[in-house]
Amino acid sequence: MQNVKRIVLLLIGFVPLLLFGFYLNHLLMTAFWYAPGPYFLISIAVIVVWFVFGMISVLLVSPKKEALLLLNASAFLVLLLIFFQELVLGHMWLNQIGLATQMFYLPLVNFGSVFGGILPFHSFGIISAISFIFLLCASYFGRITAERLRKF
Repeated sequence: MQNVKRIVLLLIGFVPLLLFGFYLNHLLMTAFWYAPGPYFLISIAVIVVWFVFGMISVLLVSPKKEALLLLNASAFLVLLLIFFQELVLGHMWLNQIGLATQMFYLPLVNFGSVFGGILPFHSFGIISAISFIFLLCASYFGRITAERLRKF
């Protein structure tokens, strides 16, 4: 039963891709084609959802490090794929993997751009790395919050 909970936590990590990324891409191509969208609010919503996933991780896996690794494993894998495409290949793959890696961090691009604006250079990989750090921090603080709430 514990292995099933670990797999569930690992699969929860793909929610930004499935729930937010592809839907936001659809909105960009339709409703927000000519009008600016609430991209910063969408980024905040993803961070809040990741905080809630960190809270849920208390119910699935006991060790804190294991929960954080499982929850953020998919985000780290996608970040590695983005850096590989950007640094080694010099372009994004023109297939479903290349599209999926872009869609994973798409909801957080605005958020990462705001905080990455202090850097002298911009790239999708740097913005994705900043977004990954925020996802990792949100899941960590969600986990700590849930642990403190369980003590009461």
